[in-house]
Amino acid sequence: MKKQKICIIGDGLSGLTAALALSTLDIEIDFISKNKSIKKLPDNRITAISQSNYSFLSNYFKKEDLKAFWS
Repeated sequence: MKKQKICIIGDGLSGLTAALALSTLDIEIDFISKNKSIKKLPDNRITAISQSNYSFLSNYFKKEDLKAFWS
């Protein structure tokens, strides 16, 4: 079978979370982002996930990676 390849458009929280979940599979992942340069800009947005999303993510992530989502 041919190796699968996924292209994720956007490197925000949703795109990165999708990539992290897909990284457990044997899939090549590419990102398309509108920003060509990486700059450290302050991000004042507040991001939260629901308990059901956390439960879903806990099936795919290592315990130390989950700390980024839940205190």
